[in-house]
Amino acid sequence: MRPGRLGPSWIVGLCLLTAGTLATHSKVPTETGEENRPALVLLVRHAEKAHHQGEDPALTAAGEERALALAEALHDAGVTHIITTQLRRTRDTAKPLADELGIQAEVFPVSTRWEGLEEHARRVADAVRRHPGGIVLVVGHQNTVPLIIEALGGPHLPDMGDPVYDNLFVLVPGPTKARLVRSRYGAPNPIVDSSRVGAAVPPMEVNPGRPTVEPSASASRGANRVLLPAQSARARRLARTLRASK
Repeated sequence: MRPGRLGPSWIVGLCLLTAGTLATHSKVPTETGEENRPALVLLVRHAEKAHHQGEDPALTAAGEERALALAEALHDAGVTHIITTQLRRTRDTAKPLADELGIQAEVFPVSTRWEGLEEHARRVADAVRRHPGGIVLVVGHQNTVPLIIEALGGPHLPDMGDPVYDNLFVLVPGPTKARLVRSRYGAPNPIVDSSRVGAAVPPMEVNPGRPTVEPSASASRGANRVLLPAQSARARRLARTLRASK
């Protein structure tokens, strides 16, 4: 059975249960002292791309719709920085949100031969860490998003394959390791063999040994907006209600 999609209430609850609160900026020790870390990192694969257009294809009509859905989902998430690659499909996926928020995306080129991906992931992770207290959206590729998550201290995940485009990963940095939650946004992708692609990662907290929170099976496409837990007292009350109902 295909897992349900997470609506805004579940995303708020998951973020609260994972991070506690994002209102306070914590610090992580480094070799040179103490350095602020970002409050939150949001990671997605680019939206649906056209085929037979060479190494830098445009988005399809469905991909353009998904890019708009991403802007809707993250409109109130407090995104402060956006990171993409040089390829059109990542830039165009981020563009509606970037235009809406007035953010110029930082571009980190990736090899179109898919060489040196670990180094690319490290460079992106370093760039994310240069935004202390920020909320950073990273738009990458099926084989870079899992590496970036791992470079940021998250768990090891498999590559995402076609036609999986609807994952939205919420990563909360910690002193040593990060905590990760997977949600979904936009139009649902077709059912795929979960043993082959990133869809095998369930839409819940994926850190081994941690409590999990089941998603709402009734979540609909219209309920995609992500609200951060520090944004309102209502969000905190909602999280307490979710915990009490478990």
